[in-house]
Amino acid sequence: MKRLSLFLFLILWLILDEITSPGHFFYFLSFFLYIPFFYALYLYKHKWWQIVFLFGLTYNLIYFRWLVNPFQYTDTPFIVAFIVLFLMAFALTCFLIIFSFFYVKIFKFKYSFFVATIFTCLEIIKGVVFTGFPWGDLSYNFASNIYFIQIASVGGSYFITFIIILINLLLAEALFFKNFKNLIISSIILLIFFSFNYFILQNREVKNKYTEKKVLVVQGNVPEKMKFNENNAEKIFDIYKNLTEKYLNKKVDLIVWPESIYIKFLNEDKKLLEKLRDFITEINTPIIIGMPSIEFINNKKYRVFNSFYLFYKKDKFLKYDKVHLVPFGEYTPLKKLLFFLNNVVPGVDFSPGKSLKLLFFKDFKIIPLICFEGIFPWQILKENRAGGNLLINISNEAWFGKSYALNQHLAANVLRTVESGKYFIRCSNSGISAIINHRGKVIKQLNEGKKGVILEKVNLINRLSCYDKYGFAINFFYFLIFLIGLYLLKTQNFKQY
Repeated sequence: MKRLSLFLFLILWLILDEITSPGHFFYFLSFFLYIPFFYALYLYKHKWWQIVFLFGLTYNLIYFRWLVNPFQYTDTPFIVAFIVLFLMAFALTCFLIIFSFFYVKIFKFKYSFFVATIFTCLEIIKGVVFTGFPWGDLSYNFASNIYFIQIASVGGSYFITFIIILINLLLAEALFFKNFKNLIISSIILLIFFSFNYFILQNREVKNKYTEKKVLVVQGNVPEKMKFNENNAEKIFDIYKNLTEKYLNKKVDLIVWPESIYIKFLNEDKKLLEKLRDFITEINTPIIIGMPSIEFINNKKYRVFNSFYLFYKKDKFLKYDKVHLVPFGEYTPLKKLLFFLNNVVPGVDFSPGKSLKLLFFKDFKIIPLICFEGIFPWQILKENRAGGNLLINISNEAWFGKSYALNQHLAANVLRTVESGKYFIRCSNSGISAIINHRGKVIKQLNEGKKGVILEKVNLINRLSCYDKYGFAINFFYFLIFLIGLYLLKTQNFKQY
C-alpha cells in the first residue's frame, strides 16, 4: 500500500511539475506543487535521500528535456545528449538533497518559515555557482500573471519563491500533524501577498516625463541548418533586410535584429559588408545586429566572441561581447576532462567578453544581453545601477525548436523586467520575440516558427527600482534568517514559527 501511495505521489508531483511550469495555465497550483514530494519524504523519512533522488531526477529530467534538442544539429550521438541532460538533472537534484537534509534531519518537518529560507537560499546559490543557472526558478511559474509578480520590484523574484515554498510547507505541515491553524496562516499570507502585488501594480504607472521611442523587432525565422552554411549568409541578410524595409516609413527610432544572424565575421566577406553599409545608410536608423567577432592575438592565435553590434552610421558602431557564455553550447568547461562531449555549436569555443557595459546612444542607455544573459538578476542589477534605461536581449533559440524552453526563457525575462522596472525588448531568430513593459506585461509577442516584426513604442526609464538599490542586501537577508533559525534551534529558544 505504501508503494502504491509513493507511486501516486510521484505521478501527481510530475503532473504538477508540468502543468504549473511556464507556458501552461495552472500556475496557481504552484502553491501545492511540493506537497506530494514533502508527503513522500514524511512517509519514508528513514529513506529520505532515496526519495529525493527519485523525485528530483524525474522532475528535472522532465523540466529540462529540451536540452537534448540542440544535439540534433551536430553529429553527437544521442547517448551523449542524454548524458548531458542527466548530468544537469543530477546537479540540480543535489540542491534538493541539501534542502531535504535540513527539512528532514535538522528541522524535522517543522518550522516552515526557516525551512522556506533554506530553499530560497539554495535557489540563489544555484544562480551563482558553476557560472550560475537561474533557470526554472519557482517564481517563474507566475510570469504570465502580472498580479502575482509585482513584489519582485521590491524583494526580487526570490521573494516570490519564498512565499510559494512557504505556503507549500505550511500546508504539508497541516497535513502531517493535523495542525489546521496553518490553513488560516496560509490564507493570511496569501491575502497579504496578493494585496501588496495589487498595490504595487496600481502605483507603477510610467509618468509622461519618460522618453518614448518606437522600436522595430525583426524575427526572420531562419532555419538553423541554413545558418550553418556560410554561403547562405547573403540570403539570410536579405530576409532581414526585406522584412525591415517594409516599415521604414514608420519613423522608427531603433531596429533590432537577433543574435548571430549568420556565422560570418563583420570584415570577412567584403561584398556582404558593403551590402550592410549600404543598408545602414539607406535606413538612417540605429540598428542592433548580432554577429560573431574575432580578435587576433598574433599570427597564430585569435579569440572569437559572440557580439552585440549597435550600428548608427555605416562605419560607426558600438559593440558588446557576451560575458556569460553557455556551457557546452558556446564553450566546453573542463575541456580536457570532458573531451568526449562535443560542442553543440560547431567550430572553436567562444571567449567571454572582458566586462559588462552599457551602450550609450542619444537617449538610449542600452543594457545589452545576449541569449541566456537575460535571466541573470545580478548582471542586470549591476547594469541598471550603472544607468541603463532599456534592456535588449538578442537571442537565437532555433536550437530548441518549439519546446517549452522558449516559454521558460521568456518567463525568466519577465521576472527580470519586473525587478528592474525597465522595458525589455526580446528579439529571437525563430521566436519567441516580445516586448515586455516595466510591469512585466508582454504587450506584443511573435511566437516561435513565425516570420515577421513587432512595431511598438517603449519608454526609456531612468529610475531605479527598490530591488536595483538594495537587491544584494535583500538576498543576503535570507541567509541571515536561515542562520538565525539554526541558532534558535540549537538553543531550543523559539516557537514553531
